[in-house]
Amino acid sequence: MEQRSRRTSFSPAALDVAAAQTEGMTASFIKELVRRAVLIAAEAEQDAGDDDLDHATREMLDEAQNITRSLLGSITDR
Repeated sequence: MEQRSRRTSFSPAALDVAAAQTEGMTASFIKELVRRAVLIAAEAEQDAGDDDLDHATREMLDEAQNITRSLLGSITDR
């Protein structure tokens, strides 16, 4: 997670929470998670922060995102 988010201002605590919530997910899933957090922030015309990472994590893990998880790959069935 830290490797994918090097150019963001996510706190270590927020990264730890997101990593715990997405344990077992593939690198492509994590890459998409960080990309979405950055896009959420960009839409709000601000730098990506912890709230954006949390929002993206909840969005990606939402039941409606089963297809995304399937396409991007998940080691475990959540």
